[in-house]
Amino acid sequence: MTAVYLQKILKSLLVIILLLSVSGCKKKQESAEPLTPRQNEEPQYEKQAGTTLDNVEASDVPFLIQDAIYNKEAYESETSGQTVAKVLIKYTQKIKAVIYKNGKNAYLLNESNSTLVNAYLECYFGEAVRYREKNNEAYKSVSYDDYQALYGIIPTTKQVDGYIFTKEGIISVTKEDRNTYTIMLDGEVVGTNNKINMKRIGNLKDYPTFESLSMRITLGEDFFPIEIRLNAKYKVSMALVGNANCNQEYVVTFRALSEAGRSILENI
Repeated sequence: MTAVYLQKILKSLLVIILLLSVSGCKKKQESAEPLTPRQNEEPQYEKQAGTTLDNVEASDVPFLIQDAIYNKEAYESETSGQTVAKVLIKYTQKIKAVIYKNGKNAYLLNESNSTLVNAYLECYFGEAVRYREKNNEAYKSVSYDDYQALYGIIPTTKQVDGYIFTKEGIISVTKEDRNTYTIMLDGEVVGTNNKINMKRIGNLKDYPTFESLSMRITLGEDFFPIEIRLNAKYKVSMALVGNANCNQEYVVTFRALSEAGRSILENI
């Protein structure tokens, strides 16, 4: 029996142990104190008359982006990427999501899959929130407050991919070229709602702890993003398995609301 073959067997056994550990404690994930979802209390950013990509101050850019997304009447976004986690073994969690927004209505489909965790979340945001966590189950209807307590992020609120840009949460803003900026963020400050979301979707024992967080954002002329490239490093805690170091990378692409998106939003 070769060393390579033995290594494969050991790796398979570790995966089985992890799967049994995760499934066995799925209903017992608890943290010391539930986080309260954060509301964006930043005032509407006052864009100076004549501000363009050619003369804007770099420090103003994050807030112009945040307001541009919030004020955009209709758009859609698509997310694709992965999280690589090391917990006894290294495994990859694939990420994909789509958001359609038109006025105060929105639709979200979020799917995340790996050997250890498979998550599904589909939501309609209208007068209330209808959501389901499996694609073959009935929708549950809850208030916005109740939904945010569970999942943290509401796509029609003022945020950038769930993260709330604040002056104290922005470490640096670097201009890469005329319409591309890299924003370094303090995830522990801007990521409260993302922590809630990640804990729920990942069935974590406790909220993740951010070590680093950055976004490389390419902008249109109106400061509405064309693309966001996110990189985050954080630690998570899984029951029985213990702590895992995670490296998350994904791309969010924005575009005009399609006819397919408008059709889906008609169901709200």
